[in-house]
Amino acid sequence: MTAVTAQASRRLLATLRDFDLVNEMWVEGVPLDDPSVALAKDIRVCEARLVDGLWLRILDLPAALTAREYSADADAVIEVTDEQLPANAGTWRLRISGGEASLSRTDDAADIALMIQDLSAAYLGFDHFRRQQAAGLLTERTPGTVQALHAAFTAYEAPFANLWF
Repeated sequence: MTAVTAQASRRLLATLRDFDLVNEMWVEGVPLDDPSVALAKDIRVCEARLVDGLWLRILDLPAALTAREYSADADAVIEVTDEQLPANAGTWRLRISGGEASLSRTDDAADIALMIQDLSAAYLGFDHFRRQQAAGLLTERTPGTVQALHAAFTAYEAPFANLWF
């Protein structure tokens, strides 16, 4: 099921639900924040299941971090560990202003340290820095950095790819 707007999703679900003899229905392959979840009469009967469907591994850190939009301003030095691509590894100054970012190498002390796969997940805007910190996946060396990057990287909608191959 795919719909462009929440209203279209609601109408599509209502149409499917209203067919004669339909007393049970399931929807698969929707993002975590899909409006169809809010349409359930009793959220407790929904059997939500999280499955892999979108993977990202940043190959060119400067190109990736300067290409996306951001939700808040931030200025942080991030230490990235990348055993596969040494060009990504090292200490970088990330400056975000007005929704746009600049990234440059620096010798300054890192405010935060994390692995490329965790930065790649945060890049999508859903696997936030605060959750990664709680899981022990990153080290905050300067208090407030996690909160600032969390606010900057948070996306309005959860990342989702409805193309399966």
